[in-house]
Amino acid sequence: MAVEPARSASRVIVLISTHALENFEELIASSPAHGFLPKSALSAQAISRLAGRAAGRGGNAFAT
Repeated sequence: MAVEPARSASRVIVLISTHALENFEELIASSPAHGFLPKSALSAQAISRLAGRAAGRGGNAFAT
């Protein structure tokens, strides 16, 4: 019996960069990403917060 990967698993895409959000804001807004974090703000808590926002409102969430 073959095991198929779970298709109902949700995925949240978070973009991370050493550059400021302002440098990519238009590109990010049109991407499938659910959020953006500057590398200086990167933490498990910040990713969890963005994932929660994305799940709750279905739109992009940007952290600065």
